[in-house]
Amino acid sequence: MSSWLKKIFLGYIYKNELNKLLVSKQQMSFKKINNISIILDGRFDIKEAYFYRIAKYFKVPKKNVKILTFFQTNKKLESTILNKSYGQKDIGSFGSFNEVLEVFCASKCDVLINYFDKNDIHLKIVSLRCDKKISVGFNSVEHELNDLIIDVPTKNKNVFANEVKKYLKIIYKFQ
Repeated sequence: MSSWLKKIFLGYIYKNELNKLLVSKQQMSFKKINNISIILDGRFDIKEAYFYRIAKYFKVPKKNVKILTFFQTNKKLESTILNKSYGQKDIGSFGSFNEVLEVFCASKCDVLINYFDKNDIHLKIVSLRCDKKISVGFNSVEHELNDLIIDVPTKNKNVFANEVKKYLKIIYKFQ
């Protein structure tokens, strides 16, 4: 199926699922952060250690941090990151996911960090389908997708991390 037609179908599916999510959102209880998931745009050269430092601040162990990287191109990936990444080909024209995406989205997380600054349907639909309590992302992305919106450029990753820590500390009344 052509790329533009696939994007139209995925956009339609995304809007329907987003509307259902917004209607069904309920008041959640925020007690403690036990696990964090991250959707990272592969265009950014950010190492896993960056996200582990954020998790460490909230006393979340590395084993409870899941990072999924999206790559625009279908380049050959190392086997070590194959199960931690996806591309356009991993999402079907009608919104079906491969096993890596299914597992990632089904894993419950207290915080989902959407580390991307483009309104790319392949990033947004994965974020939308994640089982999360709260999602954090950038101002440049569709606002309905994130509960907490950080208004800093993506290149200022330390400012982003500090803002995420500051606001999540307030939300989770972290000591």
